[in-house]
Amino acid sequence: MEGVLPSQPWLSPMSCVKVPCLSPSTHQPGKVPFYDFPRHSGLVSADDVASLARNFPTISSLASFMQSWLFFELLSAFLGQPVSRSDLVTDGFINLDQEAVHGHFWRWKKMLWRASNAQRREAQHAAQDMIHYALLKGDLFEEAADSFGRRDDGFDRVALSVKLLACLLIAVLDDTYVKSSGVLTRWIHTAFGRATFGMVKVANVLDPLHRGLNNPKLSFVDDYFSEMSLSNATKDVYGYEARFVPLHPSEPDSGRAASLLIRLLERNGWCPYRARQVCQSYDYMTVNNLAGLIRNRSSVEDHGRCLETRRCTAHDVEIKPTSTYPFRHECDGNCEFVRVPYEEIANIVRSGGIPVISCSIEGPLDVKIVRCTAQTAYTAISHVWSDGLGNPNENALPLCQLLWLREKIRQTYIEKYPSPLNEDGPMTTRWTIIHRWEISHVLRPDWLETPFGANRIFFWMDTLCIPVSLGSQKSVDNRELRFRAIKQIAPIFSGAINTLILDRGLQDTTSLVPHRAYQVCGDELATLILGSKWMERGWTLEEGCLARSCVLQLMGMPYYLTPSLANRIPKIERHHSPLARVFVQSRRSMVMLLKTALLEDRKRIPFDVGLCRASRLAEALLLPQFVWAWNSLVNRSTTKPQDGVLILANLLDLNVYPLRLLSGEERLMAVIQSCNELPLSLMYNTGRRVHIEGHPELGWIPKDISGNCLTVGAAIRKLKTRKTNDRVAFSVERSERYRQSVLIVATKLGQCIPRSAEIFRVQIPMGNDSGTETQEYIIEIQDTTPSPQIQESHNTGREANTDFLGTCMVIDLTYGTQRARGFAARGVRFLVHARSRMHMDLSYDAPLIARTPKQWWYHRRELWSPLSLFVMESVPLRKRLIIKYGKKFSSHSHSPNTPVYNHRPLEAGSIAC
Repeated sequence: MEGVLPSQPWLSPMSCVKVPCLSPSTHQPGKVPFYDFPRHSGLVSADDVASLARNFPTISSLASFMQSWLFFELLSAFLGQPVSRSDLVTDGFINLDQEAVHGHFWRWKKMLWRASNAQRREAQHAAQDMIHYALLKGDLFEEAADSFGRRDDGFDRVALSVKLLACLLIAVLDDTYVKSSGVLTRWIHTAFGRATFGMVKVANVLDPLHRGLNNPKLSFVDDYFSEMSLSNATKDVYGYEARFVPLHPSEPDSGRAASLLIRLLERNGWCPYRARQVCQSYDYMTVNNLAGLIRNRSSVEDHGRCLETRRCTAHDVEIKPTSTYPFRHECDGNCEFVRVPYEEIANIVRSGGIPVISCSIEGPLDVKIVRCTAQTAYTAISHVWSDGLGNPNENALPLCQLLWLREKIRQTYIEKYPSPLNEDGPMTTRWTIIHRWEISHVLRPDWLETPFGANRIFFWMDTLCIPVSLGSQKSVDNRELRFRAIKQIAPIFSGAINTLILDRGLQDTTSLVPHRAYQVCGDELATLILGSKWMERGWTLEEGCLARSCVLQLMGMPYYLTPSLANRIPKIERHHSPLARVFVQSRRSMVMLLKTALLEDRKRIPFDVGLCRASRLAEALLLPQFVWAWNSLVNRSTTKPQDGVLILANLLDLNVYPLRLLSGEERLMAVIQSCNELPLSLMYNTGRRVHIEGHPELGWIPKDISGNCLTVGAAIRKLKTRKTNDRVAFSVERSERYRQSVLIVATKLGQCIPRSAEIFRVQIPMGNDSGTETQEYIIEIQDTTPSPQIQESHNTGREANTDFLGTCMVIDLTYGTQRARGFAARGVRFLVHARSRMHMDLSYDAPLIARTPKQWWYHRRELWSPLSLFVMESVPLRKRLIIKYGKKFSSHSHSPNTPVYNHRPLEAGSIAC
């Protein structure tokens, strides 16, 4: 959407919508307080849908008043000065990227400089409250628009512009203030940036000398990194908190603004299911950037089943022997297939080695299979099978494809393209080259001694290097070798000199200015990749995250990912207008999203903080790593659903080879059993769950990687028990940071909630003082059992088990919303089996949903009836919560081949040998 946010200086085709400036439908009062604007405009009430429907007979009049109040008046109230519509409009459409608007924001900031800290803090909180109020009223207007019973594109554009403006103003506040302090950030940014740069530089220079003298590292560098909180490290490495997402997971239906974004995404080539996932994952500004770019969509994509199956199936490939694989040719299709000897590949894999393909650099291919050594400089190929570079029947590819691959690999090394050795390339910087050379020299001291273009090219590709052969006599052997090869995925991609990313949609992307293709902006490149099918597949997640250096084929030339993402991105420090700074930050956020998705910052940890501290930090980041890996796989697809567990195990550094002995459902149970720390939110995930006869306490274990995304609000950590003990115990770990968002409450001593109670009311104390304020929720126990027979046995077991002393519940507010159409929280109910002043023994019972009375009335007004009320009390942080269950995960749970957690974090530089 252009106007609220500026048009992007991208070379790729764009498709954006504009917001018209509507004429006021009612009398516009003079300068009045923002909250009193409806009353001064003649409205009796604007607090409910019915009042809005009575006051506005048409949806166009509703849209006009919404724009007057929640856009123009909101902006004027935020800036503390009246803003003329003529300053915000160009050719009848809203346009905030004008000199006059930047001047208004600049004067607003100068006014804050003259205020005291107390006045700034008061202004900050008042602005935040006003923006949140506008967002709530915007939701109310969207509900009122639904009462007209038809879609109106004009209203939808106005609704989206209000949401974008609110997010824009929140971003301005975040950039202007230190959070909740009333202190401006401009001095802190400058001082902190210089201090950080200086400390890291001095440490890099003097650290080798100190190591040589057996002295410890510089103390101030140690102090600096010790002050880095785990929460900040988690945010920097594994993601950001997306506020104000268009489509909240707790809401079954999307509002008008979210519906418009979904339509824009689908119109520009996105999968319908992926479009909804994007709207649930990112904020309005980010989704707006993604929705404006036209994807290069293949004509053979079929997304007809994606919404039904709740995953994108358009790029799934039938890999049965009887199926016809869609091979792609770079010629007329008559070239022969080049086959790699199966036995040679199998022997290398069987002996624990890694096979790589060797071919001549020019002339005849002369394809050979060789064993990878520490001195082999090779390229790993990451591709999407639906593009025609796979082969489900044998290790072979058409000759034209191999010739094309050789050329693309060679392009990543010769100097006319940006390469790791060419510091004069249009997208590289000298500092980036030096930094990447230092990393590579530490990981592979001898890699520069291997000339890239001397005689031969080496590369690894799953189609040619994972043994495949038809025939019943080799089916068992193929399975064995496949798991051995999958076990080597981590060292293969982390040990490659670079990873070549091949996506036909990206390769066929055209530039509006062909001769300037090398000038693709970093944020445009990030947006293209985020919208590609390469980012939708499960196996490419692992390959991209393990790659030391990614090279992308785009517009006919290779792009080294890390330096290319910095190309033509403006620096925030060069802008003084708060609005201009947020516009720049919006562009830079696209780059950060891609880096987060590929764990770029995670790969730098061993080199930025030192190996010893990196090991401890990586250990502390195991929980966020699990959450990130799970959530990433939920948003991606694999042709074989069971492959998701193998990818998860590899990303968690588990040994996947023993998983070959387990069935599909048992594999995920074994992986979870091998983790010493898990997110508590896994217990109320919305995916399918296991049912093990006689073990109802294990009902929280998921059957597959599906359902809603996980959070890191609280965790369960495995406790060490005696070897003779047949029970497993987890301790619930909480922190003060999530105290307000993850509530843990329990019934008072001597009280309990009957297990037969499926719907009931609870009163929960809020705040530090449990007696000051209470919040009421209606709790609905969720049914996760798959069949009536299992449900009957589940209920029977529930009634039979009465050996508990109380009820404990986790209510996670991060999953909820205050809007009427959604719910307030997800959570889980536990049974209390023992309790004292300092600890509580629990067992899993069932997941739950919590609604506010307003939400309950909205959803169940026809079922409104008196419900039982239970008064709960907060569980103090100092009280230890122990969750116990039996060890029976599967029939193979006591097998010595069960994967064991290695406590070895993923490293970007493991040598592939």
